[in-house]
Amino acid sequence: MPNSKIDVIVSKLANALTNAGKSNLLQYAKTTEPVVNENTINNWLDLARYDLETASAMLESGRYLYVAFTCQ
Repeated sequence: MPNSKIDVIVSKLANALTNAGKSNLLQYAKTTEPVVNENTINNWLDLARYDLETASAMLESGRYLYVAFTCQ
């Protein structure tokens, strides 16, 4: 259960990455030259979730520069 507005935002972004992002990435992977498989896509999504969680922690601690850096 989310504890703050940031947690809600992180949760919504993670869901968007999982739901829409995965299908979009799979579609993109099928139309490009390099071979990108589902494991690669899942790895990208895991890294994106990790970055969002890190940004959330940095925001809560007031480290705004690192929030911007992590969200790039």
